[in-house]
Amino acid sequence: MSEFKKLNLQKFAAATGTTTAADLEPAISIDLASNLATNITELQNLLGIITMQPMTAGTVLKLYKSAVQSIPAQVGEGEEIGLTEVKRTLVQTIEMKLMKYRRQTTAEAIQKVGQQVAINESD
Repeated sequence: MSEFKKLNLQKFAAATGTTTAADLEPAISIDLASNLATNITELQNLLGIITMQPMTAGTVLKLYKSAVQSIPAQVGEGEEIGLTEVKRTLVQTIEMKLMKYRRQTTAEAIQKVGQQVAINESD
């Protein structure tokens, strides 16, 4: 009778944090994500938020607040209206930071829901 060699099966286990097939939903959920993205775009257009600009890491955003300092005296019809003084003050400074992540998935997860979902959309 031959002697069986004992294998260390832990060496073949998936690394902790690996995205497995059980972690992913079926591809049907893509429709929901697509509809949500479309609805958000429509809402942005409705609210007039159409000048979105992509920001890179290291970009500094400065938020300002405007306050009226002096209101001109109200004048009669046809008279010249004085200038309104508005002061702008810096409220907050935000720096865009790069958040680094590393993801890993299995071949079974790719087979279950497809490459696009398993690799690109599992976040």
